Amino acid sequence: MNEPEFVSLPDDKTIREDQIIAMLKYTAIYEALHNDDISVHEALKRASMKKYIHPSTGKEYTFSLRTLYRYLKNYKSFKMEGLKRNLNKNKGRPKVIPVNLCEKIFSLKQQLPIRSARKIITLLELSGEVETGLLKERTVSRLLKDNGYTRKSLMQVKQHYKKIHVDKIYDLYISDIKEFWIKDEQDTTHKIYLFIVMDYYSRRVIHAQFYSDGILLRLEDCLKKAIIKFGLCTKLYLDNGSVYIANNFKFACASLGIKLVYASAYWPQGTGAVERLIRTCNEDFLSELRINPIRDIPKLNSALFGWIEGEYHQSPHEGIDGLTPLQAWENSLRTGIIPKYVSPIELANAFYHHVERKVDTYGVISFETNTYEVDVSLIGEKVLVRYDPLDLRALYIYHKNKFVCIAKPIDLTKEQHSQYKNVKRNYEFEPKINIDYPKLMAEHHQKMLQEIKDQLVKGNNMLTFDVANLEETYAAEEDEELARPGFTVQEKESDMTKQEYLDVMKEFLKQESFSYHQKELLYQYYKDFKIFNKALLKKIRFAHNLNNKMNFLVR
Repeated sequence: MNEPEFVSLPDDKTIREDQIIAMLKYTAIYEALHNDDISVHEALKRASMKKYIHPSTGKEYTFSLRTLYRYLKNYKSFKMEGLKRNLNKNKGRPKVIPVNLCEKIFSLKQQLPIRSARKIITLLELSGEVETGLLKERTVSRLLKDNGYTRKSLMQVKQHYKKIHVDKIYDLYISDIKEFWIKDEQDTTHKIYLFIVMDYYSRRVIHAQFYSDGILLRLEDCLKKAIIKFGLCTKLYLDNGSVYIANNFKFACASLGIKLVYASAYWPQGTGAVERLIRTCNEDFLSELRINPIRDIPKLNSALFGWIEGEYHQSPHEGIDGLTPLQAWENSLRTGIIPKYVSPIELANAFYHHVERKVDTYGVISFETNTYEVDVSLIGEKVLVRYDPLDLRALYIYHKNKFVCIAKPIDLTKEQHSQYKNVKRNYEFEPKINIDYPKLMAEHHQKMLQEIKDQLVKGNNMLTFDVANLEETYAAEEDEELARPGFTVQEKESDMTKQEYLDVMKEFLKQESFSYHQKELLYQYYKDFKIFNKALLKKIRFAHNLNNKMNFLVR
C-alpha cells in the first residue's frame, strides 16, 4: 500500500490559529472546488487519503470523506468563515510541563529531527533547564507526537509538478515582480518595483504598476485593481517570493475563491510568459528612458499605461498564433464567457488585515496608540478588528464572525500602522491628472458647431450666381419698386417667414430635415436673408467652394 501524500503550508506567523486550521481544510477541498477534470467525490476521496501538516507545530491532520463533504458544504455557504472552529488552547500540552518548557522541547526537536526524546531530556538536564528526573521519556515522546514533532513529519516533503492547460481567458492569471532603478531630480538612484498581473491565455496585461517598494501591500493593491477592472480569475500562478507565500495573501485569495498555483522552486521557466513581457518592457519601453528619463513614479506609471495600451496590446504574439492580446481576448469573449465581478465591500474585506482586541468598560479599544469608540453592547467582549494598514481612520469591528460597527476614532495619533509608517499610500503612485473642465467643454462646443457647419454644406461643391436670371426675377415681380433703377436690396421688405426660410435652405442644402443644433445655426443668419423674398432666394446657385459657402451666408 502506498504511503499517504503529505501537504503542508509555509509558516510565516502572519495569521491566527483558527485561520491556519481553516486553510488546511480549504487545501483539502481545493481539488473538489477547482478541478473540473474529476468528480467531486473522486477529489474528496483523494483528499481523505492525504495527511495535512500544521505549519507551526508540524501536527498531522487527516479528514474522513464524510467530514470533507461537510467542509465543502460549509465553504460554499459561508466561505472561509464556515471552515473555522474554536480551539482548545491547552490541547496537546501536559499540565505538569510548563508552556515555556514545551516550547524548548519543540525547538530542540525541530533543530535536529533525529534527536530522540531521551537525548532532548539529557540536553535540558545538562543545561540546567529542568531538574534531573523531572521529565520522563514516555511523556516527552507523547508530547512530541501529539504536536506533530516527529522525525517523519519534519522531513522535507517532495513536491509534484504538472503542466497547467488553459483554453480560455480568466482561467489563469500570472503575477510577477521585477526590480528597476530610476534617478530623482537630485540625480539620486532609487530602486522601484514593477508588479504585473497578466492573463495567460490572451497575454493581456490585466494591471501593471510601478511602486517604490515590494511589500505585500503593493501586491494586494495591484491584484485588487486587476479584479476591479476585469473581474476574478479562476487560478493565479505565482513564484515563491515572500509576498506571494504570505498567509495573509493566501487567506484573501481563498476568501475570493481564487486558486493559487506556485511555480517550481529554482525553475524560472514556469513564469516564462510574464518574463517575456518584462523583457519586452525593458527593451521597448524602459530603454527609451535612458535618453528621455522620467524622474518620478506617477509619470512613469502614466507612460507605462500608455505603452501597454498603445504598443504591447496591439503587437502580435507568437505564443497566441500571431494574434494581438486584444484580439485573443475579444475572440475568447465571443464564446460566451461572462466576467465575474465582486462588490467593492467584499473585495476590501478580503484584503483587510485583522487583529483581536478586548473592549474596556468604557466601550473603547486601543490600537496602535489610537483609541476608538465601539458599540456599548461589546463591553468586556473580545472583538476582531479589521483594518487597512495605510488608513487607520476607520476600523471595522466583528464579533462572533459578524460585522457590528465601524469604530469611531477618539484620539488619532497614527493614521498608518507602525509597521508601515514609512510607506506611501497607494494612490500616490497613480498618474497626476489635471483637467480644465470649463475649457474642455468650450472647445467641445466649438468643435460640435464646426461639425454641424461641415455637415450642412456636405454634398454641394459649387455656388453659382446667375445675374441674368436675377434680373429676370426683378422684372417679373408685381412690385414696381423692385425693378426701378437704383434699387438696393436693403429697400425691399421681405414677406418670408422663418419656416419659409428653412424650406428654402432644405432645398438649397439637399437636406430632408434639420436637427436642433442645425436650426440654431441657420437662425443666426436669418436676419441677413429676411430682406430677400422666397422666389429670389431660390434663384441662388452654388458658385464658391465649400469653405466660402457659410461665409456667404454670414454676409
